[in-house]
Amino acid sequence: MADRIAVVTTSYPSAPGDPSGAFVREEVRRLSRGAVVHVLCPAPAVPSHGGVVVHAFDAGGAFGWPGASIRLRERPTRVLGAARFGHAVRRRLALMRPDRVRAHWLLPSGWLCADLGLPLEVVCHGSDLRLLARLPRAVRIAVARGMVGARLELVDAEQRSLLREALPRQLATAILRGHRVSPSPLPPLRPGVPPPGLPATYAVVVGRLLPSKRVPLAIAACDRADLDCVVVGDGPVRLPPSPRLHHLGRRSHPETLAVIAGARLLLHTSAEEGAPTVVREARALGIPVVACPAGDLAARAASDPEVELVAPDPDAIALALRRIAAQVADSARPA
Repeated sequence: MADRIAVVTTSYPSAPGDPSGAFVREEVRRLSRGAVVHVLCPAPAVPSHGGVVVHAFDAGGAFGWPGASIRLRERPTRVLGAARFGHAVRRRLALMRPDRVRAHWLLPSGWLCADLGLPLEVVCHGSDLRLLARLPRAVRIAVARGMVGARLELVDAEQRSLLREALPRQLATAILRGHRVSPSPLPPLRPGVPPPGLPATYAVVVGRLLPSKRVPLAIAACDRADLDCVVVGDGPVRLPPSPRLHHLGRRSHPETLAVIAGARLLLHTSAEEGAPTVVREARALGIPVVACPAGDLAARAASDPEVELVAPDPDAIALALRRIAAQVADSARPA
């Protein structure tokens, strides 16, 4: 009899092409080859298919693009929806009693599943651990104690240091026992049709418009490099006006891949990362990357000459942009 695996996540595609939680859906697709997978996520969500059963619970708009923390700040009453979602997930798991649970994001998913007496694996993506580190010390310790006995999966090795800094040594050692480092699997890379009106040559920036992403820094660097900057994503940060800026807003995953595939390079200026999916997608599509150090990018750059790290300074980034753009142009000319 096939195992039953419950995947608990606050981010999952709501329709084909939705980029939200695309890497979670790819993991679910792989797991379903040898097991029956139940996905417990906020509504709306893609329907059940094949060996995957989707349980979509109302969360009152607490989760979704551009992130739960932003959505809760916009409308604090959404916390009631988050509480309803948590109650529904715990009730369903208690009735289902799956063979194992995989929770994506320590907060809130791992915490929701911590004391149900079920084998628990918690996939940490970075933003959840940074949130944990910002909580009051007593709350951090209480949450971490719930993780003792669970197996943590970290998307990059730097997350070990973050946990060791945020928690008492003995507790950090206990929750890291048996952990492994493994980036989330990439979904299939199937670029769609790019949006009309893209410039002939451009750098692309992809991500939520949050302060930590430092998208205005990327735009300033492109201005100084005389390179058009195409930005895919939305969020609360206002982008500075620039004749070089082409803001496409939020796009489907196939459209976003098409924009990346047509770029001269990907520019990634985020200050906080784990194993950034967009960098891995760009490299899988053969697109060079200029990035500021964060997460696992130093290790990635050490093994991939097409990933170049630069200081978070517009002049330093512009210098790298001009050099790489020129190299790509030279390689494209016929011999």
